[in-house]
Amino acid sequence: RVLFRSARRFLGRYGNPFTRVGADTTGRGAIDWGVYGMPETFVLDGAGRIVYKHVGPITSESLASQLIPAVRAAAGPR
Repeated sequence: RVLFRSARRFLGRYGNPFTRVGADTTGRGAIDWGVYGMPETFVLDGAGRIVYKHVGPITSESLASQLIPAVRAAAGPR
């Protein structure tokens, strides 16, 4: 019960991350995005353009040196 309450609190605070997960049932999206293997991570800018593509697993090193800077750059000036 404690875990359930914690999970509900988390979802209430941050929202459900799985509401933004899509399905590419035809495979057309994968072709358009240049997907060729898993795992791959894409960073999009505010206009929906791919500004960074990471192929392979996310490590603490790749997160710090590549993904976080790409997300910050995609977010633009604050």
